[in-house]
Amino acid sequence: MLETFTIATFAGQEGTTFRLALASGVALEATLLQVTSLSAKGPSGEELPRKRVPFSLQFRVASPDRFEQKTYTVEHAVIGKFALFLVPIGREGDGYRCEAIFT
Repeated sequence: MLETFTIATFAGQEGTTFRLALASGVALEATLLQVTSLSAKGPSGEELPRKRVPFSLQFRVASPDRFEQKTYTVEHAVIGKFALFLVPIGREGDGYRCEAIFT
């Protein structure tokens, strides 16, 4: 399923809630903060051919505990259920900012 996702899949979903399932059965809420197009350039600055435009997703995850870098089962009302590898990139109040990159 992830291979079919493009930046358009997530465009318009900023500010919406995604649910991350934990092995314990608890679900964390994650708000999509930002959808960003990324560059696909080689070392000489030339555009590299890609099947899709690379992009990143940044979320804010409400988690009072440590947030682990790993693959989560994610559910969203519009997009559906899918697996997503998330990396924490910073602590924010009572949660974490995390990121997923699609190349």
